Amino acid sequence: KAFSLGDELRNHFNPLIAQIRRMEKPVLGAVNGLAAGAGASLILSCDMKVCSEQAKFINAFVKVGLVPDSAMTFYMPRSMGLSMALEYAWTGRPITATRALSCGWVNYVVAPDQLAAKTVELAAELSRAAPLAVALTKRAMNHSLENTFEGQMEYEAQLQEILGKTKDHREGVKAFLEKRPPQFKGK
Repeated sequence: KAFSLGDELRNHFNPLIAQIRRMEKPVLGAVNGLAAGAGASLILSCDMKVCSEQAKFINAFVKVGLVPDSAMTFYMPRSMGLSMALEYAWTGRPITATRALSCGWVNYVVAPDQLAAKTVELAAELSRAAPLAVALTKRAMNHSLENTFEGQMEYEAQLQEILGKTKDHREGVKAFLEKRPPQFKGK
């Protein structure tokens, strides 16, 4: 059978990108150099991103006669607007760390020697949050990309109904009233 770029995406890249979005745990990405093509898409799929000042993102698909893939055409217009997304997709110009921060591609830009520490710091902070609330927040944010305003408010109400019955919610309220950090268990 002849090599198929479509099948390569369907069988390898797309399932990985989709799993990152479906996984109800935070996925952090870190970039210290060049993230190009599907590598840039992989980083954009992560929930929170940290990059060093040296990081660059390149979307040069058009320069090799291809369309951006691995969800790049999903993320780019949503983060930077249609006109900027088309400019970067059509020209293949690098997106610097500073530009990536300003258009919402990354959450933090740090010195190269601080990249690992900042990423670990974020992971530690998220690990102290209520696991079920983190999971359902990710689910709600993903759902909002395809939902109506009214539909999303109803979805939020359904999720609050679920979380409002958890031990973690009771612990969070108790900790707030007692002015102490909560000890969430994911229950």
